[in-house]
Amino acid sequence: QRDRQQDRQDARADRSQKAAFRIATGINNLDQAIVTWLAKPEDAAALTHTYNENAQAIGAQSMELTDKDLRARVLTHLQLVSLLVGDARQYAAQFARQSGMAEENDQLRIQVQKLEELAGIENDHANAIREAIEAHVNEQALPTYQRLPPDIRERLQRFPHPADSPTY
Repeated sequence: QRDRQQDRQDARADRSQKAAFRIATGINNLDQAIVTWLAKPEDAAALTHTYNENAQAIGAQSMELTDKDLRARVLTHLQLVSLLVGDARQYAAQFARQSGMAEENDQLRIQVQKLEELAGIENDHANAIREAIEAHVNEQALPTYQRLPPDIRERLQRFPHPADSPTY
């Protein structure tokens, strides 16, 4: 009986570690898409596609994680990326409508700066998630969680949870 219970615990831990690796891969894919998008923020199609391709898988894989704190961090990261993708799509639509209007270009530049700032926050958060995943895989305590800036936390509270978010 005890061996059987230990076998189940070992199998669960193994599934959790494998899920953590797959989550890290998905986060890396999202980060690469964000870097590529930053070079041409008026075109959010590839970023949107990569988000749609990876977000649901990351969300599903998070259910396999044995560490609830890590799961919460991963889901918060998905919300953050979803927020960024939504903002990127809004910018791209506005850019298409206002392209060529000199008075609007200053407003667009300000929006790009805000998007770049949000992308920087996402990148820092992604790095923190990767560190937490590494600790989880190595069966160590998770690093202290660095909370997101208050304005971002406020926006995320109004934003749907990843499980409730439709794809774009």
